[in-house]
Amino acid sequence: MPAPGGDGIARFRIAVPDLVLDDLRERLRRTRWPEPETVDDWSQGVPRAYLQDLCAYWADGYRWRAREARLNALPQLRTHIGGIGIHAVQGAAHAGALHVIAVDPVEFKREMAMQVGATHAFSNIDEAAEFARSVTNGQGADAAIVTVGLLEEEHVLAAFEAIRKAGIVVVTAVARRTERVSVPAGELTLYQKRIQGALYGASSPTRDIPWMLDMYRAGRLRLDELITTRYRLDEINVGYADMRAGKNIRGVIVY
Repeated sequence: MPAPGGDGIARFRIAVPDLVLDDLRERLRRTRWPEPETVDDWSQGVPRAYLQDLCAYWADGYRWRAREARLNALPQLRTHIGGIGIHAVQGAAHAGALHVIAVDPVEFKREMAMQVGATHAFSNIDEAAEFARSVTNGQGADAAIVTVGLLEEEHVLAAFEAIRKAGIVVVTAVARRTERVSVPAGELTLYQKRIQGALYGASSPTRDIPWMLDMYRAGRLRLDELITTRYRLDEINVGYADMRAGKNIRGVIVY
């Protein structure tokens, strides 16, 4: 992968508008509460008083700007849909997802994602997450698949914030051995959100490879269309340069 700030990866800063924060706080303050539970424990669910305290904290006590500054102290990077990401798009479409949302700063890769199953494509995760909330009554995405080339904490955190209650973040990307991931503990427990690693899609090769070959032969799995450029063996350095510049979905060396 290119170095941060290079052709394939772009830096950005998190900047949530005041109007968005003010709207969230106002909606929290206007929460309509159910009748209180009839027991003194959690056997009937989360106690109403606990939820009221939590909403009051989010409305009036949580310091988003301090959290935003902490996040922006870390490198905020955008990268592109690559070989794994474009197949995640196809997989989501085959699984029957109503909204398949791709994120990529490169326009032609967003266009390719739309051709292989994406219903919407955005240049950054903030716009994608906002769209997901807009079509789910404010809940967020059922699942977010993180397929960046080099995983960093902010990638998982952004995906975690984009999913709904009981949603899942699936991480296929590999990180440095020293990289650690931290997410809001309250959301993890109270919203029952999950983070799942995935190696080769947790597949069974003897079962899944013949199945995918059958799908390819039937024209239901798009592979040929994803080959952007073919290179001769003596053009291998050109292929690497194009990969680093984000010019290919898949480059193939023919020899």
